[in-house]
Amino acid sequence: MRKILFFYLFILSIILLPTTLLGGQISFLACDSDTYLINNALKSLRLPKEIQVRYFSSEDIKKERASRDFIAASEVVIVDVMIKELTEYLSNETDFRRKRFYAIRGSRDDEGLKRKGFIFDPDIKEYFKNLSTANIQNMIYRVANIEFDKKIPYSEVKKLPSIGIYHPDSRELFTEIENYLTWYKCRKRYASGNPWTGMIFYSSSLIEGQVERINYLIERLEDEGFNVIAAFGKDIEVINRFFMDKNKKSRVALIVAFSLKFYSALNDQVRTTLKELNIPIINAINLYNNTITEWEKDPIGIQPMEVVWTLANPEISGLIEPSPLSGKVRLLDRETGKVMFVHRPIKENIELLIPRLKKWVQLKKKKNKQKKVAILYYNHSQGKQNVGASYLNVFKSLEMILKRMRKEGYSFEGTKDLSDDIIKDLVLKYGRNIGSWAPGELKKMVREDRIIKLPVRTYQQWFAGLPEKFRKNVIKQWGKVEDSTIMIKDKDFIIPAIYLGNVVIMPEPTRGWGDDPMKLYHSPTLYPHHQYIAAYLWIKYVFKADAMIHLGTHATHEWLPGKQAGLSPTCPPEVLVTDIPNIYPYIVDDVGEGIQAKRRGRGVIIDHLIPPVKEGGLYHEYSRLYDMINSYNRSIAVGSKTAADKLKKIEDMVTKLGLDRDLGIARYNHDSLEKIEHYLLEIRENFMPYGLHTFGVSPDGEALEDTIKAIVMRNKQAKEKDVNKGLMDSGPREIDHLIKALNGGYIPSGEGNDPIRNISAIPTGKNFYGYNPDKIPSPAAWNLGKEAAEQIIQKSLKEKERYPEKVAVVLWATETIRNEGINESTVLYLMGLKPVWDKSG
Repeated sequence: MRKILFFYLFILSIILLPTTLLGGQISFLACDSDTYLINNALKSLRLPKEIQVRYFSSEDIKKERASRDFIAASEVVIVDVMIKELTEYLSNETDFRRKRFYAIRGSRDDEGLKRKGFIFDPDIKEYFKNLSTANIQNMIYRVANIEFDKKIPYSEVKKLPSIGIYHPDSRELFTEIENYLTWYKCRKRYASGNPWTGMIFYSSSLIEGQVERINYLIERLEDEGFNVIAAFGKDIEVINRFFMDKNKKSRVALIVAFSLKFYSALNDQVRTTLKELNIPIINAINLYNNTITEWEKDPIGIQPMEVVWTLANPEISGLIEPSPLSGKVRLLDRETGKVMFVHRPIKENIELLIPRLKKWVQLKKKKNKQKKVAILYYNHSQGKQNVGASYLNVFKSLEMILKRMRKEGYSFEGTKDLSDDIIKDLVLKYGRNIGSWAPGELKKMVREDRIIKLPVRTYQQWFAGLPEKFRKNVIKQWGKVEDSTIMIKDKDFIIPAIYLGNVVIMPEPTRGWGDDPMKLYHSPTLYPHHQYIAAYLWIKYVFKADAMIHLGTHATHEWLPGKQAGLSPTCPPEVLVTDIPNIYPYIVDDVGEGIQAKRRGRGVIIDHLIPPVKEGGLYHEYSRLYDMINSYNRSIAVGSKTAADKLKKIEDMVTKLGLDRDLGIARYNHDSLEKIEHYLLEIRENFMPYGLHTFGVSPDGEALEDTIKAIVMRNKQAKEKDVNKGLMDSGPREIDHLIKALNGGYIPSGEGNDPIRNISAIPTGKNFYGYNPDKIPSPAAWNLGKEAAEQIIQKSLKEKERYPEKVAVVLWATETIRNEGINESTVLYLMGLKPVWDKSG
C-alpha cells in the first residue's frame, strides 16, 4: 500500500511541477525587412543540437509546405504580431493548446491576441525593441531557457540610445549635438561655409541590412558639398535637440525625412515646431511592400495599403516632394538556402533628389534680385478665350503677384505698368498657344519677335539626354523631333512667353491637339509632344529658373503618364519639372486634384479661396456631390473599405439631381465620374455672382457679407466674427506664403475642401491635405463599424449567452485615415452612441 501511495505521489509531483523540455523546435515568424538580421543571428546561434530554430516570413509560409510543416511541429513560436498576415495564419492554422506563442512587438489588438494565448512578455519584447544580432540571439536564448532548458545561458538586453546622431565614419552614436559638430568639423570632408542638411529616420534603419541605404545617402550628400546631421529618435525631440539651436533658429537648410510618417504626422506640437523651423521638409520614402525591382515595373508605384503612411500622413505635417529613395531587395543565402530581404538605396532617385535639394537651398541663400522665376498659367486649349484657371482671375492675380515680387526686390525689365489690363494685352498677343488652324496668328507672333524661338537642333541635343524609355514613348506617339509640326516655324520651336527680366510669364503648353483637346488632359497614356517638352526644358536650360509657379487649378504635367505615386526618373512629370521647385497656387476646394499635383507634380500647394458666393438653390447639393466624388476617389487611392458605400451614395445623389438623364450616364466608373465632375465645375459659375477670386485678395463689402452668411448657414457652430476673420486673413496669407515658398521656407499645412462645407478650410494660404478629423466617422464608416459591433455582440450572445462586458478596440491613425473611422464607429455603437452629422458632414 505504501509503495502504491509513493508511486501516485511521484506521478502527481511530475504533473504539478513546472516542466521543461530538453529539446524541441522554435519557429521565428518575422517581417521580411528583418530577415537579413535574423538570418545572420541564427547562423551563429549556440544552442544544444536538440533545439532547432528556423525563421519564416509570410512569403515563406505562403509558398513552402516545408515551412508550414516546421511551424506545425514547433513547440514554441516567436512572432512579430504587428504583421497581420502572421497572426491570422497562426490563429487559423495552429493549435494554441499545444504551443507557446511569444509576441515581440505590439499589434492592433493586443488584448484579443492575449485571450487567444499569445504571451506579451515585456522582457522578451525589449530585446526586439533594441534590434541587433546579439539581442536577437539572446532573445532566443532566453525563450529557450524558459521553455526547454534552464541551463541555457543568456545575456540581458543591450539597450541602444532612444535618440542620437549617426554617421558611418564614427564608431559611436552621438547624443549631444555639440559633440557631433566638434567631431564633424575635424573631418576632411567637412565643407566649411556650405549648407547643412538634416536627415531623420527610425532607429530600425541602423540595423544590418538597412543601414546601407542611410550610409549611401549621407555619402552622396557629402560628395555634393552638403554637411549632414543624420538623426533618429522621436521626431519632436530630434528637431528640437539637433536641428534647432538655443535661439530656435534652424541649424539645417532643409530636412530629408524618412520618419514623420505615423503619430507625429497628427501631432500639433510637431507642426508648430516645423513652422518655427521654417525650412522645406522632403518626404523620403522607404518602400516596404514591393521590392525595388517590383516598384520599377509597377504602374501604380506605391500600393494603396502604403499610401496612408507614405503620403497622406506626411502631407498632414506639410512634407513636400514625396520621393522613393530606398526599398527592399531580395537576396538568397547560398549557405542556408533562405530568401531574405535587405533595404538598399534607389540610386537613380537619389541622383534626382540632390539637384532639387540644391535648388531649395539656393532659394533661401540667393538675394531676390538674383532669382529667376517662371510663372505658368493655364491655357487649356488654343485660342484667346481659353486663358484661365478654375475660378481664379488670372490677370488680376498676376498683377497682385508681380507687384508683390517687385516690392520684394525681384528684378524686372520692360514695362513698368503691370496692371491687369496691360498683362492681359501682353498675354493675348504673345502668351498663348496657337492652334494649327491659325497659321496667320503664329506668323504674326514670330514677326513681332516677342516670343521665344528655340532652334530644333538645340532641343534635339536636350532630348537625346532624356531617359530612353521616355524618348521611345514620345517618338512612338509623336514621331521624331525633325518631323514635329506643332508650333514650329522655320526650324524653330515657338514658345509663347512674356519676358519681364528675371521673371517670365508663359502658358503651360497645350497637352492635346485636335478637335477635342480637353479629352486628352487627364489621359494616362498620352505622352507630351515635342513643343511641350521643349517649353519645360527651355525654362531649365535657357532661362535657368530658380523656381516655377503653376498659377491656378490646374496644369496638365501632373496628369501625364507614369506611376500613380512614387515616381521614377523616367515618369514624364519628373522629366519635365526636372530639379526646379514647383510652387502651386490651387483652389482650396479641389483637394482631390490638388493631391495629384502634390504627389505627381511635386507641387507645393498654396491654396486660395473660392470666389465669393451667394446662398441659393442647388449650390450646396452640387457642392456636396463634388465632395462625394473627391472623397470616393481618395478612398479608392488608399484602399478604403468605405469605397463601395460611397459609390452607392453618389449614384443616389446623381439620380436625385437628375444628372444621370442630363448626362446620359448608365454605368458608374472612372470616366462617368469624371464627366460628372466636369459638368459640376461648369454649372458652378451660375452660383458666383461676384466674379472670380483674385489671388492675394480677400472679399469685401456685400461679397464678404454674403459669403459669411452662406458659411454660417451651413455650419451652426460657426461664429460670424470668426468666419469674417478667416476670410479677411486669407488674401494676405496667400500672397505672403507664396513669397515664403520662393524664399525656401516651410508652408504650414491645413485642411482643404469647400469653406462653405468645412470652415476649417479658412484662412487659406496653406499646403492643404484631404483628411478632416471633424468628419470622423463618415456615414459610410459608421455603417461598416456598426456591422462589426453587431458581429461582436452576436458572437458573445452565441458563445456566452450574454452581452459582452468589456471590449478592447485598438485605434491606429493610419487605419483611421484609410477607413474614415470604422473602428471608432464600432466603439460608439457598442457604447450606445450614434453620430449626428450636420450639413457639412
